[in-house]
Amino acid sequence: MTVDLSVTAVASAARRRRRPGPVRVSAAIAVAWLAAVVLAVGLAALIAPYDPLDQDISSALQLPSIQHLLGTDALGRDLLSRILYGGQPTLLGVLIAVVVAVGIGSIAGLAGGYVGGAFDRVLSVIADLLMSLPLILVLLAVFAIFPNNVAVAMGLFGLFTSSAIYRIVRGATMTITGELYITAARSTGLSDVQIIFRHLAPRLGGLIRVQASVIGAIALSTVVGLGFLGLDVAPPNPSWGSLVSEGFQYLASNPWLIVPPTVIIVLTILALGVLGDVAQSVPNRVRRQPSAVAGSAASVGVDVAAAADDVLAAAEASPALLTVRDVTVRTTGPAGVTLVEGVSFEVRAGEVVGLVGESGAGKSVTARALTRLDASAVVAGSVVFDGVDLLTLDESELRTVRGKQIAFIGQDPMSALDPLFRIQGQLAEALRTHRRLGRAAAKAEAIELLRAVRIPDAENVAKKYPFEISGGMAQRVAIALALAGEPRLLIADEPTTALDVTVQMEVLGLLKTLQRERGLAMVFVTHDWGVVADVCDRAITMYAGEIVESGRTDDVFALPSHPYTASLRLSDPHLQAVGVQLKSIPGSLPAPADRPSYCRFADRCSLVTDACRAEHPDLIRLPGDGRSSRCIRTLELREEKIHV
Repeated sequence: MTVDLSVTAVASAARRRRRPGPVRVSAAIAVAWLAAVVLAVGLAALIAPYDPLDQDISSALQLPSIQHLLGTDALGRDLLSRILYGGQPTLLGVLIAVVVAVGIGSIAGLAGGYVGGAFDRVLSVIADLLMSLPLILVLLAVFAIFPNNVAVAMGLFGLFTSSAIYRIVRGATMTITGELYITAARSTGLSDVQIIFRHLAPRLGGLIRVQASVIGAIALSTVVGLGFLGLDVAPPNPSWGSLVSEGFQYLASNPWLIVPPTVIIVLTILALGVLGDVAQSVPNRVRRQPSAVAGSAASVGVDVAAAADDVLAAAEASPALLTVRDVTVRTTGPAGVTLVEGVSFEVRAGEVVGLVGESGAGKSVTARALTRLDASAVVAGSVVFDGVDLLTLDESELRTVRGKQIAFIGQDPMSALDPLFRIQGQLAEALRTHRRLGRAAAKAEAIELLRAVRIPDAENVAKKYPFEISGGMAQRVAIALALAGEPRLLIADEPTTALDVTVQMEVLGLLKTLQRERGLAMVFVTHDWGVVADVCDRAITMYAGEIVESGRTDDVFALPSHPYTASLRLSDPHLQAVGVQLKSIPGSLPAPADRPSYCRFADRCSLVTDACRAEHPDLIRLPGDGRSSRCIRTLELREEKIHV
């Protein structure tokens, strides 16, 4: 097969690609029709050839002519003029219904799906009540109280219909709320209102547009039906429904009378339906999504292998910035499962503490629990930051800590950034929230933050969307976002997991540099012992939702005090010999609901004895070097009388 790469062929292919498809054509026609109808109805006083109430019995029931383009009715009134004027109450009723239904339903759905809990349950009960009432009977009762009042009737129609939109938007919101970029927005201290309207609502724009089109079509059918019954306007004032009713009376003798209003109504409903079909595919803020552009990042040549002993000693002597005591995390609901239990540790100013362990050990759950980022989890115990127990604060008070005092960096930078906003806008939002900067000052400071995280050509990168940059550069942007509030504590939840090895080293070097330059304290979640050695001053090993060992990184590397830590070290790929099968720990972590009542590592431990299965061991503080271990054979392991 040959491929024609001539200029003519390429140009022809380009023209074919640019040629609008049937969906775009139908959407354009639908929009044009709706615009023409709305404009004509709105300008009826200017373009209508006659007054809609002028009668001429001698010209009754005429077919279309030069004098009357659409003919006349039984009283000789111009049909075109009556259609133009009759569209005003009809389309006004549709507009009221759509605004009320979409406005109330969308806002309630966003708020209920995001906040959840008792607030969501109350909204759901109200929605159920509205959906259970017979709407047509309610509308007839309203017309009995407010005769010919289309605005009140269609406003009530919108209120009842909003319950259906609430259900749809609420479900979509609950799904999106669990995404990482929403968690990242909460971790930066943004208020619930900011998150709902700046990050959730734009994401649901397509869904809301679809519902607005559907409700518009239903509302038009409803208001026409009410007009057919003579309930919408007082005679002889016209409406589209009353015109259909008048034409129906002369269906046998003069069928043309019903054709013009019916055709206009049907075409308008079809246009709204077509608009709904294509609304879902219209981008919310971004015109197109090109492939990711590879970002370049300058290598940061920083030696992160070791910290000076005097600096570490000074940090250990200083009072704790963060004190975690007996933190327990459970899932919500009557059958809640304990994910993390009895976790206690401290972080001092300028210190880096690493949480290390296998996937599922409870590291990320613990890190997120420090500022209650998981709305679906119940956190007990105490998390004292700078003298204040964060677990006693309400959500509004906690927002003054998130992002401002404690910042969070997640695992996947692409998921942590909102895909609908440019990078500069996201950074400026955090800066305006925490530093109270003006728009211009926030945009300028956003550029400086990008430079601070070593992003080349910061001005150009600031104008891009997250999908237009590489993963490594996106992680640098996430770090810049975390630094926007000038925090004192940085929680990094495996920030290099989604990156390749070279970029990992650059990001780790950047984090360590920023930590030293700004005097940040850090809680670093990882499963990589190489990262622990490079970055962390102290290491905390977690297994099955609890701490099994803690101590200075050098001491833990030199001589582990728990068999699990020793087994993890032996399983480190960096320590494996070429050509030898990789070592691993047999078995797997027990599920949170199936954890044994004795030592949780016993079923995988090569040093297990009957005593290990007799009771659950406590975390004991070891003499001499301030280390802790949860093993009854710790002293034997430390004295190297036994080997893993």
